[in-house]
Parts: sequence; structure tokens; C-alpha cells
Amino acid sequence: MTSYKTFETERLILRPCVEQDAKFIYRLLNTPKWLEFIGNRNVNSEKEAAKYILEKMYPQLQNLGFGNYVVQRKSDNSKLGTCGIFDREGMEGLDIGFAFLPEYEKKGYAYEAARRLLQAAFEDFNLKTVKAITTQNNGYSQKLLEKLGMQNMGSAFLDGDPEELYLYELNQKQYHQQGMQALLLNEFVLAEGAINERIRRSSLSLHPILANAPLIYGETKEPMSEIYRGYINIAQKAKTPICVYTPSWRANAERVKQAKVLESINRDACKFMQNIKNEFIGFEHQVKIGGLFGPKNDCYKPEEALSAEEAEQFHAWQINELAQSGVDFLVPETVPALSEALGIARCAAKTGTPYMIGFVINRNGKILDGTTLNKAIESIDWQVEVPPIGYAINCAHPSFFNPEQLDSESLSRIIAYNANASSLDHCDLDNADCLHTDNLEEWGEIMLTLNKKYGINILGGCCGTNDAHIQYLIDNY
Repeated sequence: MTSYKTFETERLILRPCVEQDAKFIYRLLNTPKWLEFIGNRNVNSEKEAAKYILEKMYPQLQNLGFGNYVVQRKSDNSKLGTCGIFDREGMEGLDIGFAFLPEYEKKGYAYEAARRLLQAAFEDFNLKTVKAITTQNNGYSQKLLEKLGMQNMGSAFLDGDPEELYLYELNQKQYHQQGMQALLLNEFVLAEGAINERIRRSSLSLHPILANAPLIYGETKEPMSEIYRGYINIAQKAKTPICVYTPSWRANAERVKQAKVLESINRDACKFMQNIKNEFIGFEHQVKIGGLFGPKNDCYKPEEALSAEEAEQFHAWQINELAQSGVDFLVPETVPALSEALGIARCAAKTGTPYMIGFVINRNGKILDGTTLNKAIESIDWQVEVPPIGYAINCAHPSFFNPEQLDSESLSRIIAYNANASSLDHCDLDNADCLHTDNLEEWGEIMLTLNKKYGINILGGCCGTNDAHIQYLIDNY
């Protein structure tokens, strides 16, 4: 028997409607609001309701893998209503719909269920657009759709029906853009700490070409998942949003071909992170997944950086793979030169997915190619049609950041800092046989100053950091 996905929120379970729900469906389809706003389905008995489920609901579920879901309350298993994504006859595209029994209206259940199903639509089912229709006198549904971020596209008609309806739409790119806009309204957001560095010093082994990317498969999947869970768990306990990144830093087209692994590895990395995120029921909307990639060559050698034209071409495959996988945003990290960053930005801008640009800086606060952050930010913002949502600093001790060198506009564009635990220069860290970390409290206080004094929203760790570093940020914010 085929198994179909169920979804959870803090209070609810959404599961596919089955024949045994006939009694509930019979009542729901004959409530006054269903009859007024959706229409009479001529279901006049439980037997007819069972037939309706088998003939109207099952076929789509079997064909598409999703359909109509019964919404149940976890606390007592009460059936509250339904919420679904429908391939509706007479309408082009897929639309979301919901209906609840009268006693469960105006309690936030419809929004909670619909929000979770939209997430599933764009992340689990990778739909590009979700629509909705409502009668023009159904103000309650209109407000709910707008609260979900859907846009009123004007009037619409179903084939063969003269009634004028309102049509709403939300596409995958808009969904992620809205999510990132909401994230950046928070004054303080966590980011993950070190991943590869922790793996390197564990029982796991990094792939010689792809680093941690292949660890998403097989028996290494669970140990790596535990590292990500640790960071998310810290954020969940503190009720603080967090950004985590796909394990795909080295999974560019050239390396994927050289390693002879699945070409879907970037998409699989996104799914790997989504599965971890969805374990944190009720908190999943506070977890944002960045599609991570790095420069082509050594991130500590700016002389090996690509030109803007080379970078735009070289990174296109991985950028598009990650953008199409359903990540919330794109994040190139440890870019050592303006030229490669500019090409990356040009390419990322074409996807419509929100993106950051992440630089690695030296102890003088400059990008490793000698470019000031002022010049780099101004250059990219002026030359790219859709500028990044902000800039990040990666793989540099927080003491390397020199805000006095930045004008106010450039400073306001820096939104994230993933810091090394050690203040050693990159060349010393790169050749080190042992793990180097400075005083945790000193590291944490400098990091928190970046947030409180300079407004850098997103704080996380890089080389040498672990759960303790992220926990310090939470405990002392």
C-alpha cells in the first residue's frame, strides 16, 4: 500500500483524507459556510461521503502524491477541518483550499494548517506556484490568504461557471523572499557553527574532492545530521531564528564530475537539510536554509580567484541547482576576491532567489585581494540588477572586522558574520595540525558587539567553533 506524507505543526496533524473519514466529511460538506462559499457537492449521507472521498480525493492523491488533508488536533485527535492543494477541474494550475467546522473557526487553526501546507508545497513537492480562489463575499478567506502572503491577482472564472471569483497567487521565489524579509526584521538571528572542521576532527572523513557533501548519503548521514541538530536545538530552546547551510560548499559542476557522484547532489543536500528542519515541529518556520557554495579555487588565495565573467559561467550550474532545490536563500561563502564575487552576484540575481555574498577578510578588515569592504559592496550593489539582500563575513575572527573603515551605508549592508574561533591568520590556521581556539568569552563578547553596536543581525561560527560558541551567544545576548 502506498504511503503518503503527513505534516505536523505545534498543535496539528495534517494527514491525507481516507474513506474512514466519511462521517466527518459528510458533516463538513454540509456546513452553512461550505454550502455558501464552496458549493453544494450533493453529498447527502455518509455512504455518499465515502464515495466522494474515493472518487474525488483519492485519484489526485495517487497521481500527484498530495491532495486533501484532514486537520486533526494533537491534544485530543479531534477532526477540525480540511486543507489541501488541488488540481481543480476548470482551473489552470494548483490551488490551496481550506474549510473548518464552525466550532473550530477563528482559533488560528486554518492559518496554521495552510501555512504548513504552503511550506510543503514549495519545499516537499517543489511546486513553483500555488493559487487560491475565493468568492468575492468571503472576507474571512481573503484576509487569511493575504496573511499567508498570497497576492490578489484580480478576477477569475471557473470554466462553465458565471460567478466572478478572486484569484490569489504565490510563487516559490516570493515565498522565500517573504521568509527572508521576515527573518531580517529580527534584531538577532543565530547561524550554525563549524561543520567541516568538526567532521575533520571526528570519526567521519571528508571527501577529498567534495568535502562533506557525500556524507548526506548512507551511514554517514546520521552522524552529520547530529551536528546540525545540535545548532538548531540551541535556537529552538531560545526561540530564536537560525540559518543553516546545505553541505554543498565544494559541490560545483567541475568537482561533481571529477568525483563521479550523483548530479543531484546539491538538490539532495537541500532535501537533507529540509528533513532535519522538519524534525523541529512548530519551529520549522524559524529555520532558514541557505544554499551554500564556495569559490572555485583556494579560498585563502585571492590570486586564484576567477574573473567576473569566468565566475558567472563557472558557478551557474551549482547556483541554479540550489535555487531550484527550494533553499530559502543562496550563500557563497569565503569568497576571497571582488571579481569572483561580482560574477557570482550576477548569476545569483538571475535566479530570483534571495542571496547573500560572503567574503573572507584579513586582520586589516579587507577582502583577501586587498579590496575594501566599502568598494566591494558599492561595486556589486551598483553593477548587479538585483543586489544581494546583504553581505556576510566568513572564516575570520571577529576582531578582524574593522567597522571604522566602513561608511554607514556599507555597514548597514553587512548582515551576517560566521566567525573563526581563533585570531590566527588564515595561512597559519590552514596549515595547523591541531585545533586552535581563543578564549570563548572574548570571542563571544566581540561577536555580540557586532550585533548590538553595529547592527549585524546574523551571528554564527566557522572554523574552531562548536555548540558552546553558539550557546554563548544565546546566553549572553
